[in-house]
Amino acid sequence: MIKEKKDYYAIGMFRNICQGCGSGSIIRVLNDVYRDKKEKLGLICFLDDSFSDADVRSLRSQLEIDYCVAVANELLSSKWEALVREYTASELTDIVFLIDLNGRLLRTMDPSCSDCAWSLYSYLREL
Repeated sequence: MIKEKKDYYAIGMFRNICQGCGSGSIIRVLNDVYRDKKEKLGLICFLDDSFSDADVRSLRSQLEIDYCVAVANELLSSKWEALVREYTASELTDIVFLIDLNGRLLRTMDPSCSDCAWSLYSYLREL
């Protein structure tokens, strides 16, 4: 988990990840930004509870992830699934939240927003 106090934290939530789809692109952007900004930026990505430990190890290796990747626990999974039933799965994956040290939400990125990824990337690069 995140062990050091940082100025900013990015929290990603992914129900699936593949190298050739949007989630893989988001991970590559997060990787780039994290390599440049890791002194200021804490980063954690939560995965759906269908991921095994072996899946996480493989994903980290294939996508060269150097930050925390955690599988959602039972409580987070049940809340996430309740939201999926209320909305849709496509609306509740590939989401990134950027918060400051005080927990204030600064930016979000989700699949329904066409320019959110660029906005988040640009914002993170300026940290």
